[in-house]
Amino acid sequence: MVRSGIRSPLRKTLLPTTDLAGDFLITERTVEDIFNTLRQQSQEGPASDGNEGLVFLAGWRTDLLVFYSTVIGPRVQNNYGSVFVTAAEFGHCAKRARHATVQILAQVHSHPDTCCHHSDGDDKLIILPFEGMLSVVVPHYGTHDVPLTQCGIHQYRKGAWCLCTESSVQEHFITAPSSILVI
Repeated sequence: MVRSGIRSPLRKTLLPTTDLAGDFLITERTVEDIFNTLRQQSQEGPASDGNEGLVFLAGWRTDLLVFYSTVIGPRVQNNYGSVFVTAAEFGHCAKRARHATVQILAQVHSHPDTCCHHSDGDDKLIILPFEGMLSVVVPHYGTHDVPLTQCGIHQYRKGAWCLCTESSVQEHFITAPSSILVI
């Protein structure tokens, strides 16, 4: 349920807020892959001091849990303040996901500064949003590794992107070790 909204320097409209619904699991290695890909995209864009980047998270979902196991890096059109993926490139990424027997379940993109709120444009440019989908915004073009729980976790709820409360993200979004050795 949408609780309220906040003002953001990136928006003309209020950014709705809500508690994160569902449980989400991602491995440390998957998080590393996210940041490595965002760093690469930041360097490959036209601006010499950094460019926005975007990756898709793929994995599996059940009634109880969403598990992100795979990072898919699309070809992006990016610059210092925006990133865009064409519908055709999204289709190519979806095909790569199916080949790996996973499905695209979330999007992660970077912003230039510390603000990790969706902009009004972010709300409109996500391809094929679905109820419960996550969109994560990371700061500083993804050049600094930070826990995803300290980034902007947005969830698509009843036709709107909502910023999830910090306490609900801490409770329902878990980063697990990539492996555990038990001797």
